[in-house]
Amino acid sequence: MKKFWKLLMITAVLACVLAIPAFASDYDSAAQELKNLGLFQGTNAGFDLDRTPTRTEAAVMLVRLLGAETQAKTQFAEGKITHPFTDVPSWASPYIAWLYTNNLAKGVSDTAFGAAGQCTAKMYCTFVLRSLGYSDGAGGDFTFDSSEDMAINVGIYDSTFVDDTFLRDHAVFVSYEALATRLNNSGKTLLEKLVSDGAVSQESAKALLGKVKSYAGYFDAFYKWQNAQAMDMTMTLSTVLETPVLNSKVNVDAKYTSKTIVSGDSVMIESGTTFNDGDNTMTVTTWLKDGYLYTKSGSIKTKRAVDDDDIADLLYDEYAATEPPVFYLNQISDITAASTGAGTLYTVTVSNKSYNADELMYAIDDVDISDAVVNSCTIHVLVGNDGMISTIKENLVCTLTTEIDGKPVEMKCTVVMNGTVNATGSAVSIQFPNFSDYTLTE
Repeated sequence: MKKFWKLLMITAVLACVLAIPAFASDYDSAAQELKNLGLFQGTNAGFDLDRTPTRTEAAVMLVRLLGAETQAKTQFAEGKITHPFTDVPSWASPYIAWLYTNNLAKGVSDTAFGAAGQCTAKMYCTFVLRSLGYSDGAGGDFTFDSSEDMAINVGIYDSTFVDDTFLRDHAVFVSYEALATRLNNSGKTLLEKLVSDGAVSQESAKALLGKVKSYAGYFDAFYKWQNAQAMDMTMTLSTVLETPVLNSKVNVDAKYTSKTIVSGDSVMIESGTTFNDGDNTMTVTTWLKDGYLYTKSGSIKTKRAVDDDDIADLLYDEYAATEPPVFYLNQISDITAASTGAGTLYTVTVSNKSYNADELMYAIDDVDISDAVVNSCTIHVLVGNDGMISTIKENLVCTLTTEIDGKPVEMKCTVVMNGTVNATGSAVSIQFPNFSDYTLTE
C-alpha cells in the first residue's frame, strides 16, 4: 500500500498545480503583454529579466505600470513636481519626482534616494501596495517589514521568491498580478482604473480586461469560500499512471469528505478518506471535538489530546485538501465566465509549461520523480447565485519523468478531480459517534 499512498500524494499536489516554475526567467510573456499595453519597456539588452533591478529602475517600472510616464515627464518639465534627492540621474528625475510627490516612494535619507542601490522584494512590494491604495504610514495597512506578507495576502507576490534574489523578472510578476488586483476599498481593478483614466487604451486592453474581469469574479467566490465559518465538502480524485516502456498502468481512486465548524475558539471537524487502488480499499475517519482528535481506521479506534497549534494545523489541512484551485494570472492562458440557471460557470485553462520537481520529490516504490510537465489543465468551477462555489471539476494531464537503470523513463499521469460544496454556515452539522471505546494514545 505504501507506494499507492505516495502516488496519491503526488497526484494531489499535481491536481492543485502547486509546483514552481522552473526557469530563472519565466515571465517573458507577462513582460511582453505589459509592453504591449505601454506599461513596461525593458532595457537596451531586451527585457533583461535575469538580473536585480536598481531602485531607479524599479521606480521607472512603477511609473510605467501606473500609466503615468507622460504625465510625469510633462509635470516635471513644467516644474509642477520635484524631489530633494541628489543621487538621481537626470533622465530618471521625472519618474522619481512623480512618485515622491504622490507619496508612492521615499528616499533612504532626506537627500538620497538610493538610486543605484539594489531594489529588494520588500521595497518593490511596498511601492506597488501603495499604488493599490494601501498605506504603510502610522496605523496603516502594513509596515515595510511586513510588505511581502501583505503582498502575498493581496495576491501579487509569491512566497517562493523569498529564498531568491529579487530580480526584474519578479518585479514583472508583481506588476502583472497587480493589474488584476482590486484597489483598496474599491471594486475596480488596477487595469480597469488605467483604462478609465485613459492611461491604457480600451482597444489594446480588451482581451486582458475580459480575462481580468473573470479572474476577479472567480476570486470573489474563492474568498467567500475561504471565509466561510462552516463548510461541508466532498472531493473525489481519480488518478491513472501509465508507464508505456514498462507496459504498466496503475489506477487509484480516492474520496475525501470534510466538515468543519468554527465558532469563536471552538473548532469541530469530521474528516474521512476512502482510498482504492483496485486491489485494496482503506478508509480512515477522524473527528475533532473538545480538544481531542479521534481516529478510526478499520477496527482500530484511538484518541489523543491536541493543543491550539495542533488544531490550527488540522484546520489548515482540511482547507488545503478541499480548497478550490487557484492560480496567478500569468499562469492562466484563458478564463471565461458564463451565466447559467444555476449561477456562473468559470472555465480556466492553465498554461502548459515545465515545472520544477521540488514540490514533487515523493517516491513511487523508491523511484524519484525528477521532472513534471503539465500537458493540459482545465478547471470548471460553478459559483451559485448566492456567490458561493458549488462544484469544482479539474482535468489534469501531465508527464512525469523518473529514472530506471540509469535511463530516463516517462510516465503519463491523468487526474480527474471533482468537488462539491454540500453545505455552508448553519446548514453544516456533525453527528459525533460514541467515543467511549476509543483508546487514549500519546
